[in-house]
Amino acid sequence: MAEEPLPIREFREGVSFRDFRLIAAREGWTVESILDRVGRGTFGGPASNPFYEPPAAYLTRVLRKAHAVDDDHVIPYRCLIALYVEATRLPKANPVALRRCACGCGSAVFSRQKYAAPDCRKRAQRRDDFGKVTDPENGPEMSPQNQGVKCDKNEGLDLGGGSKSPLTKSRG
Repeated sequence: MAEEPLPIREFREGVSFRDFRLIAAREGWTVESILDRVGRGTFGGPASNPFYEPPAAYLTRVLRKAHAVDDDHVIPYRCLIALYVEATRLPKANPVALRRCACGCGSAVFSRQKYAAPDCRKRAQRRDDFGKVTDPENGPEMSPQNQGVKCDKNEGLDLGGGSKSPLTKSRG
């Protein structure tokens, strides 16, 4: 006994001539291309019988646009329903690995880009600048970059001592 198809709506409810014709027009299918794709012997049936419609004549009737009487008829052939389902489902994911953003967010980047967005660039800049923060308790003179360099915080400041600057006005 043949294995039942997956529980896909089209296999349960069927595909109408109209639905199949719309997909065939979108995909550019012709009678010959459909027969080549599904195989000429997949329709079954006798070699010659006055009550049997050959596959090419059946597909011509399905793809015919000017005949609205058949639009609601359902296609009984599983090979045509499988072709319809294959054309209407989302394509499989591309197995080619994408390069990812350097900030670590996981977004894909293309061409020569390093970051996916300006926000990612700023995030990476903040992460890199985090290691450059000076120690607020000891001040900048004790940071690893300035070790061994002496800095006088009060150099050049007049704290109200006896010397007068030419820029200050004298009151008196």
